[in-house]
Amino acid sequence: MTTFFVWEIFINKNNMNFQVNLGSGSTQEQRIVNTSSWSTCLAYCEGTGLDIVTIQLLPLVNIVQLSTETTDCYQGTIKVNGVATQYFVWANSFDSFNTWFESLTTPVLQNIQFSNKLYVTV
Repeated sequence: MTTFFVWEIFINKNNMNFQVNLGSGSTQEQRIVNTSSWSTCLAYCEGTGLDIVTIQLLPLVNIVQLSTETTDCYQGTIKVNGVATQYFVWANSFDSFNTWFESLTTPVLQNIQFSNKLYVTV
């Protein structure tokens, strides 16, 4: 099993991340679900009791949790050492995100958006 630490948060790299939209109409919510398989993600979604709108695999996204106690998610594309990668960063504030961003090696922020997303490990 390959594992690594990102800002003191344990992430299991053998798992996959899925972006799911749950609910109906204007009450939809987005979650990022970290799980070992598609079927486990589907079972989690079914267990919420909410309508499943979409489930999308996020194979090339870096997940960074600066805080595990927030749904504040900064999603964007960051170029580090000339390589552009999509990131989902959970942080308590933009200042916290910015401190993390500035710690990267020659970072270039290509785009960013803020949203409330729950990060769930199943």
